[in-house]
Amino acid sequence: MPDKPRYIISQKAIIRTPDRVFVMKNRFDKYEFPGGTLEHDEDLISGLERELQEELGHVPEGSPVLMSTYQFDQTLQLQYLIQLEQISEKFILEDGYTGHWLTFLELAEAIPYPGVAERLTTWQPGDVVHID
Repeated sequence: MPDKPRYIISQKAIIRTPDRVFVMKNRFDKYEFPGGTLEHDEDLISGLERELQEELGHVPEGSPVLMSTYQFDQTLQLQYLIQLEQISEKFILEDGYTGHWLTFLELAEAIPYPGVAERLTTWQPGDVVHID
């Protein structure tokens, strides 16, 4: 019997206010959402919270809601939306990262994830999208 393929589960938090989205810029000048890889003994939300604690210094207020999934190679990425009413979070980022609150237009130009800026302007709870 052939081995089942093994997948890496990557989780990203899309932290947004009504008109801005938080992203991190790494030392290679690339923007990314905070998050990381789920460890084998974690449930989904605990893993996301651990990654946010590590990368941002704390877990933002607001409940993460699954927004979309994205599969590439052996990685399944889960993108969660965390909605904030206003920019009030003070993040302490890992070395080599800077934090930025971008408009949706700036996000569309900065982030290579397919259609994420467009989805953020129209997304409603329950609209889980799988991106091929």
